[in-house]
Amino acid sequence: MSRPRVSVVVPTHNRHERLAATLAAVLGQEGREETEVLVVDDGSDDETPRVVAALAGSGVSYLHQPHGGASAARNRGARAAHGALLLFVDDDVELLPDAVAALVEAHRAFPHAVVVGHLFSPEPANRYEWLGVLPDRETAAGINPVDCTECLTGLLAVGREQFLALDGFEDPTGGWPSWDDVDFGYRAQRAGLQLLRTSEAQGIHHDESATSLAATARRWQAASESAVRLFARHPDLRGAFPFYRDKLPIAWGSDPATLVARKLARGAVSSRPALRVTRPLADLSVRGSWPGGIARPLCGCVVSGSMWQGLRRGIEASGREGRDSGGVS
Repeated sequence: MSRPRVSVVVPTHNRHERLAATLAAVLGQEGREETEVLVVDDGSDDETPRVVAALAGSGVSYLHQPHGGASAARNRGARAAHGALLLFVDDDVELLPDAVAALVEAHRAFPHAVVVGHLFSPEPANRYEWLGVLPDRETAAGINPVDCTECLTGLLAVGREQFLALDGFEDPTGGWPSWDDVDFGYRAQRAGLQLLRTSEAQGIHHDESATSLAATARRWQAASESAVRLFARHPDLRGAFPFYRDKLPIAWGSDPATLVARKLARGAVSSRPALRVTRPLADLSVRGSWPGGIARPLCGCVVSGSMWQGLRRGIEASGREGRDSGGVS
C-alpha cells in the first residue's frame, strides 16, 4: 500500500458491538484505497480485540494502551498515523458512505482549518428518543464557520502537522466528559486556524446517553460539573454556551435584569426539592405516553436541572480545592 493520504483514528473503550458497525462504515467509504484506519483500544476488557482481529487484511491497525481516556487514545493514534490528514471518528458514530470524501474535499479547499461533520440521531427506538428532548443541531448547507463550542471529535478532520503543532488533544478537566474537543477548538482558533463544518460529511451518532431520561440527565450533570474546570482554564468560554447562560451563578452588577430573573427562576425549578417532584412526573410522562407538548418540557426541565446541579457541584469542588490549596501555601 502506498503512503495513505488520510488516517482515520477511532478511539474505543468497551464498545465492541458498536465498534463493529463503526468500522464497517469506515471500511465502506469512497476512496478507501488511500485511507488507513487505526483503532486505539483504551484499556477495553470486552471483545474489542476480537472485533478488530476479524478485519485482518482490511488495512485496520490495532493499538492497545492502558485506560487513559479518549484524549490519550486519540493522541496515540495520531502519533502512529502516516496520513497527512487526520480524521477522528468516535466509536459510536456510523458514517454515511461519502463522509470521508466530503471531509477531504473540505480540507482541500480550506487547508488551514479544523473541519467537523454533521452528526444526527438514529431513528427513534423508544418513546423517550421520539420526544427529542435535546434536538439535533441544525446545520446550514455547505461549508460554514462554527465556533469552538461546536468543535466535536465525533467526526473531525485536521492536518497532521497542524495537530502536532497544537500538541494534540488535552484533557482540560480531568473528568468525564472532558471537553477536550472544545478545548482543542479554542486553542486551534487562537493559533489562527479556521473552524468549519461541512454538511456533506454526515454520520449517525448512536449516543447511549440519549436513549433514556436517566442517561441524559446523568451525562449532562457530569458534563456540567467538569465544565467548571473548562471555564477556569479558558474564562472566555464561560458565556459561550447558550444552554448555560441561565444556569451559571448570577453576576451581580453585570447581568442584565432579565438574565437575573431567568437565573433566579432556573435555580428555583432546578433545586433538589423541585427535581424530586419534576423527575417522577417526567418519568411517568414518558412511560404513560403523555402528549409530547407535556412530556417534552417535563423531561427538558429535568435535564436542565441536572445541568444546574452539575455546575453547582463543580463550583463547590473548585472552591474546596482552592481553600485546600490556600491552606497548603
